[in-house]
Amino acid sequence: MKRDTILAHTLARAYLATGDDQPTAWKLAKLTPRAGRVTALIVMWAAALDDLEREELGAEEYAAWAAESRATVYRQLHDFRELWHDETPNRLARALLVAAKASGESRPSPMTLVPA
Repeated sequence: MKRDTILAHTLARAYLATGDDQPTAWKLAKLTPRAGRVTALIVMWAAALDDLEREELGAEEYAAWAAESRATVYRQLHDFRELWHDETPNRLARALLVAAKASGESRPSPMTLVPA
């Protein structure tokens, strides 16, 4: 089974969201900060699920756990939805937790390998 990191999957989705059909290193470099922020949200959401021993969290619960303002979390979720419109943070975070535990990691990271 082919696997890649959650960061690579998110960067690919950021590129696809541009609608551009000519990838260049420069174009990907410009998308990396946004993909990194969305990946950080997914990884932190996974950490919150793990810490709170929950299957799902709402935005407000996550904001309280992360000590972030609700407005910040809703901005992060807006970016998330633009790239992962067919997924939820809960589902990706759970998948990331499973992948991390299967590979012996104590916590998931942006470099955790997940199925492609």
